[in-house]
Amino acid sequence: MRLDVDNLGMGRPGSPWWYRLRWVVLAAWTAICFGLCVRPGRPGIDWSTVNRGAHLLTGGHSAGGLHLYARDPSIQIGPLTLGAVRFIELFAGRHAAMAVALIGTALLLPALAGLERAVRFTTDDAHQRAAKLTLIGGLFVVPAWLQATVVYAHPDDVLVAVFTVGALIAVARRRPALLGLMVALGIAAKPTALVLVPLVFIFSGRSRATAASFAALGIAAWLPFVVADRATLLASHPQTLVQPHSGLSLFGLAGTPAPTVLRLAQFGLPLVIGWLVVRRGQWAAVPLIGYGLRVAIDPGDFAYYAVGVLVAALAWQLLRDERQPFTRWAWSIPWAVVAASIALSVPAGLGRFIHPHVPSTAQIVLRLVVPLLVVGYAVWVSPDRGRRVPCAAPLAADRQRPAHPVPAGPADGAAALPHAAFVARAE
Repeated sequence: MRLDVDNLGMGRPGSPWWYRLRWVVLAAWTAICFGLCVRPGRPGIDWSTVNRGAHLLTGGHSAGGLHLYARDPSIQIGPLTLGAVRFIELFAGRHAAMAVALIGTALLLPALAGLERAVRFTTDDAHQRAAKLTLIGGLFVVPAWLQATVVYAHPDDVLVAVFTVGALIAVARRRPALLGLMVALGIAAKPTALVLVPLVFIFSGRSRATAASFAALGIAAWLPFVVADRATLLASHPQTLVQPHSGLSLFGLAGTPAPTVLRLAQFGLPLVIGWLVVRRGQWAAVPLIGYGLRVAIDPGDFAYYAVGVLVAALAWQLLRDERQPFTRWAWSIPWAVVAASIALSVPAGLGRFIHPHVPSTAQIVLRLVVPLLVVGYAVWVSPDRGRRVPCAAPLAADRQRPAHPVPAGPADGAAALPHAAFVARAE
């Protein structure tokens, strides 16, 4: 039995230094960014909202409990997140804000490591391409992640990113129950995770029913609030004016209340398009489509929105395997992550700082167009060019089918099985 030294973080003999030390580099970069973002004695920008919601959820106040979201619609943080924050406060006390920021930061590297290992590649070249994607993409993900958990104090967005990674790992390992659980936890942490629901349709038969049953627990987490106060449903509407650097401001909506149908579009479009791309075999693009569309047409222009898009973009590129020499080289560069970072993480007005004649309209256009272009490319990619099946143990249904030879590509013959073999049909 050969010891896989790469899984121990030591790399393979003769591999490039960056391959062996990528986690050291990312850990050091995380520590540097954390030191630049943290403000001792001053919590994140939205910590007061998170803290108030956590106390109202469990404090027995007449405006809290099951009436929390109906009475205070500005709090759009899921009950799982508020409960977790309240639990941390019981131990950390007045240092709860720092504790939440530290825990959120600590989840970053395990999430990236799990994402990289979601697919077991069969060649050293493929290992190194994945490692290069993780390293370069991680350098962009880290600042966005710390913007959410440290600067803005948005543990809900961090938890959604973590559960998104968990859902993709569950698909890669063909674990329908785990997939449903990750989707449920994401929805309970923040409704944004509803865009992950199309992943359930990867499976069929009992496997799909299992995934759907577990995913329904996320809806069940919100059901008591809706039953106790029907006004909770109204709280799902956008609670902010259209911000100056939102993509919607290009249509003359800046400073006006967000359209009431906007939430329906933000969830309805990703669910429909996500289901279509799952049918085409591009399941890894589902989170990118969901979060990309949401950000592109969101009335807000907040920097913490970027974490979900960047993690989803990195996941999409990691879970694909281009076979042509040029595209293999091109796909070792996380271009989708870089493009999303430039569009979403760059603060408004930075263009004017670089050159005084660059109008802020450029930032608005980038925020609207770049996510739509990346999502459009993810939808357009032909299904027979993407990675169908991450290497995993064959399903019982697969073993019962007659064996057929799998055509080997020039770089990786065993990693790309027909998409039909991936669908779990075991009853």
